[in-house]
Amino acid sequence: MFYIIEIQKNAEGQYAHLVYTAESQNQAESIYYDKLRFAAISDLPLHSVVLITENGDRHMSKAYRHGEAAD
Repeated sequence: MFYIIEIQKNAEGQYAHLVYTAESQNQAESIYYDKLRFAAISDLPLHSVVLITENGDRHMSKAYRHGEAAD
């Protein structure tokens, strides 16, 4: 089992956490990249996606910062 976690931070600093599941790694990666395609062009200041195993091991992660100065 794999978990795909989408984290969205709006301009007011509030967060939304969306969780999806997949049985296989290929299915999980498909969902992961589908969510990233929206995150890449999002209007949100911070939009992240994480793919983890059922054991909590991180497989992939990516965050997009929009409209903020680079750290």
